[in-house]
Amino acid sequence: MVRVGAGQVGTVARAAITRGTPYTVELARATATRGLIPGAALRLAKGVHLIGLPAVVMRAAVQVLIVHRSGLVIEEAVFFRVDDPAAYTVYEAPPQLGLAAAIAFLPTLVALVLAVVCLAPALAPHSVLHLPATWLTWIEIWLGLAFAAHSLPTYEEAGPLAEQARVGVGKANPAALLLVGPAYTVAWITRFGGLLPALAGGLAAWWLADAVMRLL
Repeated sequence: MVRVGAGQVGTVARAAITRGTPYTVELARATATRGLIPGAALRLAKGVHLIGLPAVVMRAAVQVLIVHRSGLVIEEAVFFRVDDPAAYTVYEAPPQLGLAAAIAFLPTLVALVLAVVCLAPALAPHSVLHLPATWLTWIEIWLGLAFAAHSLPTYEEAGPLAEQARVGVGKANPAALLLVGPAYTVAWITRFGGLLPALAGGLAAWWLADAVMRLL
């Protein structure tokens, strides 16, 4: 089975899952893209990661747990660092596309659920009970937005997954047909660093939490 190839290349962390030539190409593209990220955007992304440290660690821990339970070899796991991406896992290449998608997107589901769980109670006093915000409200908003901001996979995860799904489409793989669109969408959102996905995740979680409160 192909093992993960990882290395510090430019400003890209050792986070790419290399599954043969297509994934090597994706890593090279990610490296080139990272070099185009403006310094201000990179500093803002690092700030978002620092503020959302609990969410960064949580997402990395969930991913490591999934990889470990899948029986794949973990080469290296970094749960937090002051960089973009702020965490990464280097692991053995999953043999199935479904498993690769689970490793990338199950932490997203966990993070979004936690974001809504934190944000919904914070929105309730204002939107339902019309009560003033307290210190607990602001803690809930902080945690909720932190989880939401770090819900999406990084480009180093989404890019190779999108490429694997594209190859699977050519082989008429049903899972690939379902995954290729979402994988490429996430890869596009995350290709310029962590700032845009943080905004997208935060807005999505806030909308979901508000929708939940309106339904209750």
